[in-house]
Parts: sequence; structure tokens; C-alpha cells
Amino acid sequence: MRRLVQSITMSLFALGSLIPLAASAATHAITAGTNGASCGSGGYFTPPSISATSGESVTLTFSVPANDPYAGGMEVRGFPGGTFQIARGGSASTTFTAGSNISFSGYWPSSGCHKGDGTVTVSAAAATATPAPAASATPPAASASPSASASASPSASASPSPTASPAAKPTRVLGLSAGAASGLLVALVAIIIAIVLIVRHRAGRGPKDPTPPASTPPVPPVS
Repeated sequence: MRRLVQSITMSLFALGSLIPLAASAATHAITAGTNGASCGSGGYFTPPSISATSGESVTLTFSVPANDPYAGGMEVRGFPGGTFQIARGGSASTTFTAGSNISFSGYWPSSGCHKGDGTVTVSAAAATATPAPAASATPPAASASPSASASASPSASASPSPTASPAAKPTRVLGLSAGAASGLLVALVAIIIAIVLIVRHRAGRGPKDPTPPASTPPVPPVS
């Protein structure tokens, strides 16, 4: 029974190292504007580049200054959610899950004049792992050997010191979503609890000794 519990514990530690954590979220503010009232005056995004981690939920909020030279605002293109417009003095947001690099651009809505570019640079997420607990070793009991002379006291042999097994090497994260990983863990825990209850139930049911039927003494013959 103890070995079964230890095996289940080790399995849960190993499973935990493979389940990814819930995706983090990041929010960034970007100012979009134009450098002049003519089509060729150009424009800008500040900051022009945003960094994100793969799998991260990213929200970008764009705003156009109220004193921008162009009264028509800005149109932003290039994001997974599609094109959106920002009025002068207003703001607009877009949210996406970082998967690959994104290049976006700004244009005047009415004329389509190009007014600047920006990028979202996506880097790979660092792998996380939970090492399995080190197995503890139990030293054998010391054995005493009596000396040949009567005056000498028995000497005990030195017991070896316990040596812990090395921790497991980190394992890379599986490509599971947070919801799927949580459901898998709940299902496995339920199965393990059921196995433990079945084992305990069977261990408590010992073999029953059958009780022999009572013997009836023989009736002596009538003479």
C-alpha cells in the first residue's frame, strides 16, 4: 500500500512538470499621429515596437493626440482582429494572443496616405519544470560483533549514510491550453483517489474462515 501511494505521488509530480501555467497578459499604450497636414508628411507610432512572449494575451491601446495636424484621425491595419480607426483625441484597443511577429501600419482613413509603421516582436516562452522529489534512503541497522576478550566491549559496524537520488532533469512544457491541462489533472486525481479507495477496501476484507457445521452424536441402537 505504501509503495502504491509513493508511486502515485511521483506520477503527480511528473504530470505537474508537463502542465503549462495559465497564459499571462500584457497591456501596452501606443500613441499614433501625423507629422503634418499633407499626405507625404509621414507619421509615427510611439513606441514603434512592442515585445511579447509566445502564448501571452496582449492588449494594445492606440490613441491619437487631440492636437494632431490631421483632423481625420488614424486607421491601423495589420492585426489579427482586423482594421480599426482612431478619432483625433480618441483611443481604440485590440487584443490578441501572441504567436508570431506582427507588422502594423497607420493610414489616413479618407485618403489612405501612409502615416507610419510598427512591430510586435514575439519571443518563445521559457520552459518550466518541477523536479521530482528526491528518494530518501533508510540506512540499515548497525550490527554489533562481540570481541574475543571478555574485557572489550562489542563494536558496532558503521552504517552507510543515505544517498539521495539526483533530481529529475527539467522537462519541456507540452503544447496544451490551460483549460485542457486543468481538466486532465482533475480527471487523473479522481482516478487515483478511486484506486486508493479500492485498494483500502480490499485490504480491509480478510478471508473468512468457514465455521464447520455442528456434528450430531450417533444414536445408540436399541437392544
